[in-house]
Amino acid sequence: MLRTSHLTQILIFFGIGLIISTNSIAQSPRIQSVNPLKGTAYTTVTITGSEFTGATQVHFDTSPALCFYASPSGAVLYALAPGTAKSGKISISTPRGSALSADSFIVLSSSNPASDFLSRDSLPQTSSSETSWCTRSWNLGWGPRSQQYPKITFPVSLDPQTFAQSRALASALHCVGLPYQHHHIPAFDARLCTAQPDSLRVGPGLDCSNFSAWVYNYGFGLIFTSHIVAQAADSAAGPLIQKNAPLLPGDILFFKGNPTDTIITHCGIFVDSGHIIDSHNTGVYLRSYSSTRWPGNSFGHARRPLKLLDKSTNTSLPKKNSTQKHSISHALDFYDMRGRRATHASLQYGIYIRTQPDVSNNGTPRIITYLPSSP
Repeated sequence: MLRTSHLTQILIFFGIGLIISTNSIAQSPRIQSVNPLKGTAYTTVTITGSEFTGATQVHFDTSPALCFYASPSGAVLYALAPGTAKSGKISISTPRGSALSADSFIVLSSSNPASDFLSRDSLPQTSSSETSWCTRSWNLGWGPRSQQYPKITFPVSLDPQTFAQSRALASALHCVGLPYQHHHIPAFDARLCTAQPDSLRVGPGLDCSNFSAWVYNYGFGLIFTSHIVAQAADSAAGPLIQKNAPLLPGDILFFKGNPTDTIITHCGIFVDSGHIIDSHNTGVYLRSYSSTRWPGNSFGHARRPLKLLDKSTNTSLPKKNSTQKHSISHALDFYDMRGRRATHASLQYGIYIRTQPDVSNNGTPRIITYLPSSP
């Protein structure tokens, strides 16, 4: 049966003739291709086809996507694989019907980009001892600077760019729930220094440009400035990507206060054409553009730190004949307010954040806060 976006009605009036009328009708989505066909958790997958507009659910096998975005034409949909993703076909649901990919998306669990996060969380965030954090009135500034995290070796089982993009997004999502604070490291808290700190410095957290700098240091051992204006202008944060150029997951987007401004005032990590991960107001979250104070017309330019990785002395690419074993990490789940993953056994103090996909909000995770009974 021929698929069509129109219904042709043929009415016969007692042999007098034919009257043909055409009315638009809604059609079910159709998937033509999935790219890439293999990846890891936190891989952004591009799905081409038709009738994706108004998509309500996207699943990787049985696991809901962390977020997804359909292009205005409905011909392309971007979906972010969750930490629990398993190999299987991708399904898309709309109010008009559903579609299932012909090919399966293969999840390489042995190359999970978050496999070493538990060990990285155990490392000190700064080389300065806590007893020295307050010796320079840091509570009125940004606190001690971060130390450089270890470099990584890319797995040979996956395309380096796909792994790097997944690693950048996994590192960013690892900070979800951190409050917005003008700090160099998530662990700094002005209350460590004074009983009456500046109200803007109370509690741990990161601001927008310290967050973007932290993501690439934590994830790759790549160091660049955390000053917002300098980061926007610094080639150490990656090559310049012009405003109208195609963007890739992991790019740092820089925004002006409004379209007529010339000064950069905000930045965030690009996920897809509808989502960024950034820190502002309530803290670090995966957000849709429409929920930010920096609409698309305030976007100035981007930088691509991942472009530096094949040249960087901080990160090494493997030789083609090298092998590497990886442990499989748990799915993105609980975090303490210092941005550290919390195991169920360690849920003893503080406020913990759990991300849970919310299909009623276009797949964007809603944030559930847990207050442990023990202080």
